[in-house]
Amino acid sequence: MKIDIWVLLAIAFAGGAGSVIRVLLGRWEGKLPYGILLANTLASAVGAWVLIEVGGGQFTSIALIAGFAGGLSTFSAYVGQTVVYWRKGRLLQGLFNTILQFGLPSTAVYLVALMTGTLIN
Repeated sequence: MKIDIWVLLAIAFAGGAGSVIRVLLGRWEGKLPYGILLANTLASAVGAWVLIEVGGGQFTSIALIAGFAGGLSTFSAYVGQTVVYWRKGRLLQGLFNTILQFGLPSTAVYLVALMTGTLIN
Protein backbone atom coordinates (compact mmCIF):
# COMPACT_ATOMS: atom_id res chain seq x y z
CA MET A 1 0.00 0.00 0.00
CA LYS A 2 1.47 3.32 -1.10
CA ILE A 3 0.92 6.30 1.18
CA ASP A 4 0.90 9.75 -0.36
CA ILE A 5 3.23 12.19 1.38
CA TRP A 6 0.64 14.97 1.02
CA VAL A 7 -1.91 12.92 2.93
CA LEU A 8 0.59 12.35 5.73
CA LEU A 9 1.44 16.04 5.87
CA ALA A 10 -2.25 17.00 5.95
CA ILE A 11 -2.88 14.55 8.80
CA ALA A 12 0.15 15.89 10.69
CA PHE A 13 -0.88 19.53 10.24
CA ALA A 14 -4.56 18.93 11.11
CA GLY A 15 -3.57 16.70 14.04
CA GLY A 16 -1.27 19.38 15.36
CA ALA A 17 -4.05 21.97 15.14
CA GLY A 18 -6.49 19.64 16.93
CA SER A 19 -3.93 18.90 19.65
CA VAL A 20 -3.26 22.57 20.31
CA ILE A 21 -6.99 23.26 20.60
CA ARG A 22 -7.34 20.28 22.98
CA VAL A 23 -4.56 21.58 25.21
CA LEU A 24 -6.18 25.02 25.35
CA LEU A 25 -9.61 23.54 26.08
CA GLY A 26 -8.10 21.18 28.66
CA ARG A 27 -7.32 24.13 30.91
CA TRP A 28 -11.04 24.62 31.53
CA GLU A 29 -11.72 22.63 34.67
CA GLY A 30 -14.22 22.89 37.45
CA LYS A 31 -16.06 20.12 39.25
CA LEU A 32 -15.38 18.09 36.08
CA PRO A 33 -12.85 18.43 33.24
CA TYR A 34 -15.18 20.56 31.10
CA GLY A 35 -12.55 21.31 28.46
CA ILE A 36 -11.80 17.65 27.79
CA LEU A 37 -15.53 16.91 27.70
CA LEU A 38 -15.93 19.64 25.10
CA ALA A 39 -12.90 18.50 23.09
CA ASN A 40 -14.10 14.89 22.91
CA THR A 41 -17.63 16.00 22.05
CA LEU A 42 -16.44 18.35 19.28
CA ALA A 43 -14.13 15.68 17.87
CA SER A 44 -17.04 13.24 17.66
CA ALA A 45 -19.26 15.85 16.02
CA VAL A 46 -16.56 16.73 13.47
CA GLY A 47 -15.98 13.05 12.67
CA ALA A 48 -19.70 12.42 12.20
CA TRP A 49 -20.16 15.49 10.05
CA VAL A 50 -17.20 14.61 7.82
CA LEU A 51 -18.36 11.02 7.33
CA ILE A 52 -21.91 12.12 6.54
CA GLU A 53 -21.21 15.17 4.39
CA VAL A 54 -17.82 14.47 2.82
CA GLY A 55 -17.64 10.68 2.83
CA GLY A 56 -14.84 8.39 3.85
CA GLY A 57 -11.57 7.78 2.10
CA GLN A 58 -11.13 11.18 0.49
CA PHE A 59 -8.16 13.41 1.19
CA THR A 60 -10.19 15.92 3.21
CA SER A 61 -11.96 13.20 5.18
CA ILE A 62 -8.74 11.51 6.16
CA ALA A 63 -7.09 14.77 7.21
CA LEU A 64 -10.09 15.95 9.23
CA ILE A 65 -10.91 12.64 10.93
CA ALA A 66 -7.50 11.04 11.48
CA GLY A 67 -5.76 14.39 11.89
CA PHE A 68 -7.98 17.08 13.38
CA ALA A 69 -10.55 14.95 15.25
CA GLY A 70 -7.84 12.51 16.33
CA GLY A 71 -5.69 15.32 17.70
CA LEU A 72 -8.65 17.02 19.35
CA SER A 73 -9.99 13.95 21.14
CA THR A 74 -8.30 12.23 24.04
CA PHE A 75 -9.26 9.05 25.79
CA SER A 76 -6.16 9.02 27.97
CA ALA A 77 -6.93 12.40 29.58
CA TYR A 78 -10.42 11.19 30.48
CA VAL A 79 -9.02 8.00 32.04
CA GLY A 80 -6.32 9.88 33.92
CA GLN A 81 -8.75 12.41 35.33
CA THR A 82 -11.21 9.72 36.35
CA VAL A 83 -8.50 7.72 38.15
CA VAL A 84 -7.47 10.88 40.02
CA TYR A 85 -11.08 11.35 41.15
CA TRP A 86 -11.28 7.75 42.35
CA ARG A 87 -7.95 7.93 44.21
CA LYS A 88 -9.15 11.05 46.01
CA GLY A 89 -12.31 9.21 47.04
CA ARG A 90 -14.49 11.30 44.71
CA LEU A 91 -16.25 8.28 43.22
CA LEU A 92 -19.38 10.18 42.20
CA GLN A 93 -17.32 12.68 40.18
CA GLY A 94 -15.47 9.82 38.49
CA LEU A 95 -18.73 8.07 37.65
CA PHE A 96 -20.36 11.26 36.38
CA ASN A 97 -17.26 12.03 34.28
CA THR A 98 -17.42 8.56 32.73
CA ILE A 99 -21.11 8.88 31.91
CA LEU A 100 -20.59 12.30 30.32
CA GLN A 101 -17.44 11.29 28.41
CA PHE A 102 -19.42 8.61 26.60
CA GLY A 103 -22.85 10.24 26.60
CA LEU A 104 -22.02 13.70 25.25
CA PRO A 105 -19.93 12.59 22.23
CA SER A 106 -22.53 9.93 21.37
CA THR A 107 -25.27 12.55 21.59
CA ALA A 108 -23.22 14.88 19.38
CA VAL A 109 -22.98 12.20 16.68
CA TYR A 110 -26.73 11.64 16.89
CA LEU A 111 -27.48 15.38 16.66
CA VAL A 112 -25.15 15.85 13.67
CA ALA A 113 -26.85 12.95 11.91
CA LEU A 114 -30.25 14.43 12.76
CA MET A 115 -29.31 17.93 11.59
CA THR A 116 -27.86 16.71 8.30
CA GLY A 117 -31.02 14.74 7.56
CA THR A 118 -29.31 11.35 7.69
CA LEU A 119 -31.72 10.01 10.31
CA ILE A 120 -34.77 11.50 8.60
CA ASN A 121 -34.27 9.80 5.23
